Amino acid sequence: MARLEVPGTGGWEEWRYIEAPFSAEAVGNHDVYFVFTGRKGPKLFNWDYWEFKK
Repeated sequence: MARLEVPGTGGWEEWRYIEAPFSAEAVGNHDVYFVFTGRKGPKLFNWDYWEFKK
């Protein structure tokens, strides 16, 4: 499991790379779920892509 706080970047098209370490190495096949929380009303963020690195 990993938890990541997404900071404001100053603009809708101001991109930033953000990393989150996992608590343990995953072995085998797993389902991946993304859960987003934030204030009601405004858009949370603009997400371009994600990747896993070892």
